[in-house]
Amino acid sequence: MLTIYNFIKDNRSRSVSIFKLGMTAFIGISALLVYFFARKPQTLLLFVTFLLSFFSFAVWHLLFSREVYNRKVVTAFLGVDSLLLIAVFLPISYTSAIFPLIVTVNVLGIRFLLSRRFGFRISMLFFAGFAISLFFYALNGVILNPLYHFSLNVFPALIINGLSSFALAVIASQQNKYRQLESEKAQLNDSYRSLKRELFLNSQLVTSLNKDVKRKNIEIKNILTLSGQLNINSDSKKAIESFLYTVIGQLGCRHALILTQQKKENNYYSIFSKKGLHGIDESTIRIYKNSNLLNTLNSAREPMLERNIPIDDLYADEIKLLRYFSGDLFCPILIKGELAGILIVGEKISGAPFSKEDINLIAIVANQASFIMEQTQVTSEFQDIYFKTIKAMMKSLEAKYVFARGHNTRTANYVNIISAKMGLPHSEVKELTYGTLLHDVGKIAIRDKYLLDPNVFNEDQTIVKNKILEHTLKGATILKSAGFDDMVIDLALHHHEDYDGKGFPHGLGEKDISHGVRILSVCNTYDAMTSDRPHRKALPDVTAREYLEYNSGKKFDPDIVKAFLSELSVNKEMQKFH
Repeated sequence: MLTIYNFIKDNRSRSVSIFKLGMTAFIGISALLVYFFARKPQTLLLFVTFLLSFFSFAVWHLLFSREVYNRKVVTAFLGVDSLLLIAVFLPISYTSAIFPLIVTVNVLGIRFLLSRRFGFRISMLFFAGFAISLFFYALNGVILNPLYHFSLNVFPALIINGLSSFALAVIASQQNKYRQLESEKAQLNDSYRSLKRELFLNSQLVTSLNKDVKRKNIEIKNILTLSGQLNINSDSKKAIESFLYTVIGQLGCRHALILTQQKKENNYYSIFSKKGLHGIDESTIRIYKNSNLLNTLNSAREPMLERNIPIDDLYADEIKLLRYFSGDLFCPILIKGELAGILIVGEKISGAPFSKEDINLIAIVANQASFIMEQTQVTSEFQDIYFKTIKAMMKSLEAKYVFARGHNTRTANYVNIISAKMGLPHSEVKELTYGTLLHDVGKIAIRDKYLLDPNVFNEDQTIVKNKILEHTLKGATILKSAGFDDMVIDLALHHHEDYDGKGFPHGLGEKDISHGVRILSVCNTYDAMTSDRPHRKALPDVTAREYLEYNSGKKFDPDIVKAFLSELSVNKEMQKFH
């Protein structure tokens, strides 16, 4: 039924033509049936009715079937068929078996060809007119038993009418839901297109932001990587210059510099490190402590553009200094919450202003700089204490063992040169050098007669040698209790181990001995042989060289012996030690 309804809805004028053609056919068939079976004298009138119905169909089909649907015109044409049924067919063929079918078809046409509510009203008018006409004919004796014939002819049509009302109501409800769904679909389509457009724009934005984030990430990684390198670089000033150069490259700035108090006795900040700064007398760049400019930066504790620094309370020299850095950005460097320096970043070469991301990056740079400066300060203080401790131990040893004077220092110089020549990292070279200064500290605990009495060697030399070698064990114990690290302790404990595994105290061999200990073993032996001892004078250089060569691969690492002798032949600094 929905399919039929949709066809009628989409082709209303054409549907009226089809309906009227059908009604004309039913009227013609009814006229023939009456003519052949009833032989009533009114049969001629039925054929006239057929001709009128056909004429009505022809007029509609020719004039209106291709026109826009007009409800009033359709009602008039349907009214012609209804009028013919009531006025002509009812008194003549009310007993015909086909008459109820014609009435039902007429009602269906009214209900489906007109709108739902208007069609219902017209169908009720048709039933009312049919009932009035039926009882009118009954009063005039034309129709007998009107109630029976009313029920017979109208009751099926009423049932169909009711079913049509229900069907049309259901269809109307479904159409309303369909229209709502279509409306929602249209809204969803609009929303989808809008969201799709937003998604496209957001994806473009995300892509752009992702590129920016990646670029900033690379910048920060470069800065953090460089700061990591600074922590292990002894020349912090030179390293920070490289750091500032990286900052300039990342931000595209003209220059960058760090001002700090370089000496405790100074009461001003001066240039500690710079990059890209030209045309300015550096000696004039000073910011005195407790000045209004430093107080302003210390209060702000965040990057400030030069133009945003209030100058009302500044002194003339401070205002003059700000003119040197017009357009620059000043960022305080804080160590443990206290102002320790200023990072000044020059304006961009492109002339573009500093973005929020640039300022955040500069703040990161300042934090890293503060960390580096703090580490440098702490390291410097620690190294000072560390070196003083080493010096005190050396003095204690030399005070007791006069023949040790200069031995540890010379050996440390040899170790420093050879370990660097062999490609060891700077930090390891430095620690090996410090450790070498203390490698014989255990001799403090050895009885004087074994170290100072020349006649002791007339006794059992094996016993004397073992007594002296005990200084390796005692030295390791002293250094461990003093809190020195494992490398320094290892140098003291194993510097008398032999490459072939026959040394003291543990008989370690080859690769079981650390690289630093193997270097110390060669350097220590050479200096000991070429130095005076209680029981003998210093041996000639050539004798010491021959001893090292003879024991290469036995007592000593052959690679280190080769490197030591090669460097000794060309290095005048090593040669002048003796």
